[in-house]
Amino acid sequence: VSISIPAIKLTLPIEESAIVDGVWQISYDGASHLDKSADPGEGGNIVIYGHNKNLLFGPIRWLKEGDLIEIKDEKGTLYSYRVVKTVITTPDDIEYVLPKSEEILTLYTCTGLLDSKRHIVLAKREN
Repeated sequence: VSISIPAIKLTLPIEESAIVDGVWQISYDGASHLDKSADPGEGGNIVIYGHNKNLLFGPIRWLKEGDLIEIKDEKGTLYSYRVVKTVITTPDDIEYVLPKSEEILTLYTCTGLLDSKRHIVLAKREN
């Protein structure tokens, strides 16, 4: 499974990850898919997150409306999403990671002084 974002020249592997005792488990060399969130093509909120580092999810802060994000699943199926909104919020604002009735891709990373904020990119399925 991988994520590719051509606008920022980013391609990363995606690992299944969980929240354990209130702590988000996170990949140190790729992106993480929140195990309780939806899978691509399933409908619902697909939450993928990563560290705010230049080779990981740091560059997502440069994404803008209309940018393409592609997810490839373990079967090789490619899912395309277009950015519809970016948000900076606080860590306690969990609205963006909750289940949704429509399929949406939510990219999530830390930002701000001492990672005090969260940078979120929302994208809707294209195909």
